Amino acid sequence: MNPLAWIYQFITDKKKKISHRFAVIIIIMTGTILLDNILGLSFHYRITNKISEIQQVNSIIQNPMSDSITKNYAFYLRDKIINRKSIADYLSFRELFKSSAKPKINKPSDKPNKTDSNIKNNLIFTLTAGGFFILFGIVIFIAVLFAETEPKDMKFYERLALGIILGGGCVTIAIFLSFLLGLIPLIMKNWTYNYILNGLVQLTIISSVTYSIKISADKNKKS
Repeated sequence: MNPLAWIYQFITDKKKKISHRFAVIIIIMTGTILLDNILGLSFHYRITNKISEIQQVNSIIQNPMSDSITKNYAFYLRDKIINRKSIADYLSFRELFKSSAKPKINKPSDKPNKTDSNIKNNLIFTLTAGGFFILFGIVIFIAVLFAETEPKDMKFYERLALGIILGGGCVTIAIFLSFLLGLIPLIMKNWTYNYILNGLVQLTIISSVTYSIKISADKNKKS
């Protein structure tokens, strides 16, 4: 069966629960975001637009007819354009797994060095925010690809596509959680507390989902 046809049949099947169909739609959307992250389509689009905007602002700055007020505002706009970030930037693997620490420069200084707790490590931050979902996504990908489960009539490339969509959906959830928790400012000037908070939030979500599944399973047994 064609993967797209299987997905369409699943979504339009009225026998399936609305929550299940909605979950498939969300997974497809997150899988699309993951694919875009890999190919970098939106990244190149944003960079092209940003360069074009900077060139336009520079033309205003370099224009001899521009007064000082206009030039100052143009400098302000250029700085905003360069430093502007969208949600797509936070969903970038390169940004998420890159340490926020600046390259070390070996030069004499009497000032004490910053401790590691004051420097955000994006790898640790992402793992504490959604490490379970990343691991779960990898397990799902392997299970769909190699396990002898339904649908048995799916070919290898169809399983591969489905595994990428489902596993990628879990990974994207982890990235989205990392983005949301990244909006929380530094706690008590120590990133360790943010890591702990991330772990507690992730544990709460996992516990809530597990409990909901258990309650739903118990209801089905009784019925």
